Amino acid sequence: MNVNAAAAALKISRGSFEKLIACGVVPTPIDADQIGSLASRPRLGVASGELTVLRTAAPSASHEPDRDWIGFSVGFNRPVLEAAALRWWRCDPTRVLDNELFAVTVATIPVAVYAISALEDTYQDQGDETRHRFTGDLLARWGEPLTPDIDPRLKERAEQIMSSRISVSSGGPIAYLNAE
Repeated sequence: MNVNAAAAALKISRGSFEKLIACGVVPTPIDADQIGSLASRPRLGVASGELTVLRTAAPSASHEPDRDWIGFSVGFNRPVLEAAALRWWRCDPTRVLDNELFAVTVATIPVAVYAISALEDTYQDQGDETRHRFTGDLLARWGEPLTPDIDPRLKERAEQIMSSRISVSSGGPIAYLNAE
């Protein structure tokens, strides 16, 4: 299967599909069965409240002193993934804390889910934008089973997130999937 056919099957742009390859979610050569499995996943909906969603890309170097990378890679260890996923975002920290779960996606595919426990720090960047850093527990990540000691009340929700596709729109990396 070629890149264009795979992107069409997933109903995403070629550029978005290339992010899935670059972060290791889709290996090459492209497996048509894997693409079919991803394409058949249901779109996640929210019955009530909302879900915080970080829309990220393949890894790239960070320009911040406390993280080396932004984006996602299947090769990231837990501390690197946490630094890339949970800091420094322009968002409404109260909403993120209230929503509790924080899904990380690449081109609509969930690659990690965190249970957010606290707002760790806030700072003003050079453009006078407020950015926030969160702490949380990794519940699930691409290619691995759910964390064994996961809070039972979050287990079903984390499984549902990781087996779905998530489409949200926003002007930045952080978006919110709202109840319809």
